[in-house]
Amino acid sequence: AEAYARQFAATVADGFVGRPEFRTVRVTTDELGVTHVVLRQEVGGVPVWGADNVLHVRDGRAYAWNGDVHPRAGEADSRAAFGASVAIDAALDALGPVELLQTDADHEVDGDLRLDYAPTAELVVREFEGAYRTAYHVTVYTSRPEATRWEVFVDARSGEVFDRFRSLHTFDPRAEAASTGAPYARRSASPVLFAEAARGPEAGYGRSYVNGSLLEIDVFFRETDETYFLVDRRRGGQIRTLSANGQTRLPGRHVKDADGYYKNGRKQRAAVDAHWGAAQTYDYFLNTHGRDSFDGEAAMIVSTVQYDDDDSTPVGYNNAFWNGSQMVYGDGDGTQFQPLTALDIVAHELTHAVTQYTAGLIYRNESGALNEAMSDIFGVMVDRDDYQIGEESYTPGTPGDALRDFEDPTLGYPFDPSQSLANQPDHYDDRFTGGADNGGVHINSGIVNKAAYLMIEGGTHRGVTVTGVGREAVEQIWYRTLTLYLTPESNFGDAYLASILAAEDLFGAGSAEAAAVADGWAAVGVDETAGQPVPVTYYPDAQVLESAHPYPDSFTYTFYNSPSRETTNIRLFFETFETAAGGDNICFYDAAGYSIGCYSGYATDYWFEFEGVGTGMYVAVSGNGDGQTAYGYKVTAQEYGVPDAAPAAQGVRVTVPEGVTRVAGEAPALNV
Repeated sequence: AEAYARQFAATVADGFVGRPEFRTVRVTTDELGVTHVVLRQEVGGVPVWGADNVLHVRDGRAYAWNGDVHPRAGEADSRAAFGASVAIDAALDALGPVELLQTDADHEVDGDLRLDYAPTAELVVREFEGAYRTAYHVTVYTSRPEATRWEVFVDARSGEVFDRFRSLHTFDPRAEAASTGAPYARRSASPVLFAEAARGPEAGYGRSYVNGSLLEIDVFFRETDETYFLVDRRRGGQIRTLSANGQTRLPGRHVKDADGYYKNGRKQRAAVDAHWGAAQTYDYFLNTHGRDSFDGEAAMIVSTVQYDDDDSTPVGYNNAFWNGSQMVYGDGDGTQFQPLTALDIVAHELTHAVTQYTAGLIYRNESGALNEAMSDIFGVMVDRDDYQIGEESYTPGTPGDALRDFEDPTLGYPFDPSQSLANQPDHYDDRFTGGADNGGVHINSGIVNKAAYLMIEGGTHRGVTVTGVGREAVEQIWYRTLTLYLTPESNFGDAYLASILAAEDLFGAGSAEAAAVADGWAAVGVDETAGQPVPVTYYPDAQVLESAHPYPDSFTYTFYNSPSRETTNIRLFFETFETAAGGDNICFYDAAGYSIGCYSGYATDYWFEFEGVGTGMYVAVSGNGDGQTAYGYKVTAQEYGVPDAAPAAQGVRVTVPEGVTRVAGEAPALNV
């Protein structure tokens, strides 16, 4: 099958720059006898970021191919001009004064439990703003000024930091305004297994903080000091639950008890919820899908509660996340959240881990929304009581609400009320297309959630009637879709085709299940064209847009251009674009005031192109008070693009000229 896959890959490589290269990542034969070969595109042995492809072979014949190929990737020179350590230094310089996440190695049970959060750098070929570069993909974990994971891309020839984004799979988007799918924290060598006298597994008990119920949990008893630990040796490679004790060091300290009945205080009871939830989620994936832990190979599951809730923070940490190696839970502030350890939240975060080890969906734009939706979908499969997410932890003083709702996504909490961003949409026509929330990963996931709900329960939505086929069928379809068909850059159109294929594999073409999947997608306005580029017609619009010449030092000029027709794409012809060296920038913002990016340099007679910018744009030039000024900018022509169909939810893409570079760092705030 592998040789056949390579041969088949060559047939789709027409028009490639240079000889196409594909490396086999894995070969899987499923319970239906279908072989799935994952191929990763490379240039000179360097992987193309996100370019995974899957060939599906049944009875010796290929019946499906999906993924993303990059014919022009060979334009990049895959040789690096410097080493990984230089790239890491450049990334840290670009991030400014951050505090790196520190490892807290716990020695109390069977040796070290150590996770490695040191910055890493991987050489990749990356498509960015219409061109291919060889770059170091640097991953940096920070605890201050915010707990997050940064993905930073450093040009491996020039050393320029040309892109960066926060990459933390969070539960609530509001805790991280511009939030994630790439390499993750490295797990160090497995800890030494229990060498000293021990009993286990043993049944312990605990009192849930979330709902007060009594839960049976597996614990470990160490005879030397007659102490119980939240360590479950019965499942996979163990489940361990620890506490950060209000700090930010991970994984924290083991949660101990004298009699194995965990009932005292918030720490013990929140830890019970996390420990029990991890076990329930492990059992679900093993018993329902035959998957042994998140990697399918009995990986240890580590959870940390009471994260970042010390006196230095004004309120308890209102979030939970999967950081690539473990799950982390805050205590909440008691108003917006109580401890974020409800079962569906735990299942949500652990599903991010499953996604990491299967489809690897990049945490941006539509692939990121699919990543979030997968976690929500399996959250309601593990916690089967309802179709809400986070209802037990969210707003404990307000009964009946939830952070997200499958039946009606528009009931969920708005991402950012101050910017008038709506609740989750329930139809593709209403999707969010801006850059906030990493291109709407927590927002647009509502479209997929609604489709999944209709596939399960049925109903009529936007004039389309769906006959539901129940949770048991739909959970099998979505698991097969996630683990065998989706790839890192999959969009909604890809998921549409993949899920129909998965349904046909399991239940047959023309089955009620396949019809439910197709109709569920139709009801939310998604078909195979969703997320694909669409033809755009551009219309000229005479409007001069310019700064003062030269602009004053230590001053900001802001202009707003309003097109004369509805638009999604904007082209601005800069007769001159010039800023002074030393920090003066020209910044762009969309109509809602969200930053598109800041640029510095010199160019003349050049079209800046903005895709997905919306119905208008702010342009600002600012001096930094260093006594240096320059011409500024003058726009003498504009064109406004109207797509032949609705645009893809891809955030904002910008094409810039030679001599102009994106400025590292965040754009200044713009009040509109």
